[in-house]
Amino acid sequence: MKRLKYLFIAPCLIYVIIVILANIFFDRGVTQKTDIRNIFINRISTQVQTQYRSEEYPDVNEIIRNIYLDNQQQYKNEYSKEELPENILFLDGNTSDAQLVSYSGNQRLTTIKNKNGENAGFLLFVYSDSNSKALHVYMNAVLAAGFLLLLSFLIFIEKAVIYPFLKFSEYPERLSKGYMTEKLPESKSRYFGKFIWGINMLSDKIQSDRNHIDKMLYERQTMLTTLVHGIKTPVSNVKLYASAIETGLYQEDGVPDEKDAVIARKIEKNADDIIDLVKKMLENTTSGMVAFEPSPELFYVTELLDYIRAEYENRLKTLHIPFTISTETNAIINSDKKGLLRILSQLMENAVKYGNGEGITVSAEKNDEGFFFSVRNKGELLPEKELPFVFGNFWRGSNSVNTEGSGIGLFEAKTIAMKLGGDILIKRLEDSGEMELVVFIEA
Repeated sequence: MKRLKYLFIAPCLIYVIIVILANIFFDRGVTQKTDIRNIFINRISTQVQTQYRSEEYPDVNEIIRNIYLDNQQQYKNEYSKEELPENILFLDGNTSDAQLVSYSGNQRLTTIKNKNGENAGFLLFVYSDSNSKALHVYMNAVLAAGFLLLLSFLIFIEKAVIYPFLKFSEYPERLSKGYMTEKLPESKSRYFGKFIWGINMLSDKIQSDRNHIDKMLYERQTMLTTLVHGIKTPVSNVKLYASAIETGLYQEDGVPDEKDAVIARKIEKNADDIIDLVKKMLENTTSGMVAFEPSPELFYVTELLDYIRAEYENRLKTLHIPFTISTETNAIINSDKKGLLRILSQLMENAVKYGNGEGITVSAEKNDEGFFFSVRNKGELLPEKELPFVFGNFWRGSNSVNTEGSGIGLFEAKTIAMKLGGDILIKRLEDSGEMELVVFIEA
């Protein structure tokens, strides 16, 4: 995100530099034009002054016409249009100070002196382009408007493109780790139409594949359970027969035959090995269903709640389900953040799926023992006799008859919680008509 800020700052700085350079070049142009004008004014003033002193009865206007007005074409070849005056006037020595002050802007005055060194009058050089300052102001106004347009464009890009993309970029990771809970919403600008459509299609495909895998795992678990029990019974009988042979139960005198006893012990040992192997098969099948290895890190409790709020608030608002999140602590917790998000997301999914739509409440607390995260939902209460089996793999309660599911979600959540050194408890809150699932993580 910091790099993106630099990308926004860079064009603004470049634009500011362009504005500064534009003003510098403008000022240099004005200064250069003024310098050339001053050179021209000094040239004409010197010529007029020289001829004025050389004549007995000088006519200044005639001198001006002879020196400048009759030779304008020559001067145009030497100077640019902006550097030549539009007119040159003579003001006699009786011109008042008030009149002199009225001549301003791009008009220039020089003094003409007589042979005695007394002030005979003034030469007034009149220039037509008296709008340099206005042009300067106009240029800066245009540059300021351009900067505002650039700023508006950058803000638009951030709001309409960058910010949505940063938000969308989190979804592939969530999808890969099973955190996805709702479809990506279409942005108002529709710049990401195909991307959103593709992600949502991918989400549907992953969910479909996951349901298919859960179904296959259930069938595999059922088959293995049947197989285990089918093997354990005859093997137990074989073990029992071997024990009877070893003790001489089938001998007429009741005395075991040594050779038969040795063989019986070997049979018994092999039967024990088969039973142990069958138990391991069943245990591995169950434990391998949840792929999770804790990676502890330090983070604030509110980070988890903010994630749940961002992930579910709009979805529940669309479903018209009241949603409340509260906490009395913002302590730092040292645990696996993604694992806890996975647990809380599963509990939220259960609350949405099995609740009656009258409300879901999430809360977090901390005491000396550790952290407690609670998810409560109003709806049908599970019978007390079913509560011990809620966290069993592929187990589904009596309230799930018309609800799609695999019965593996709470088993997965509890397995992760136990790997984090915690646990999950379930409660019936008969007074409020709610089911509550509480996640405990040691401090």
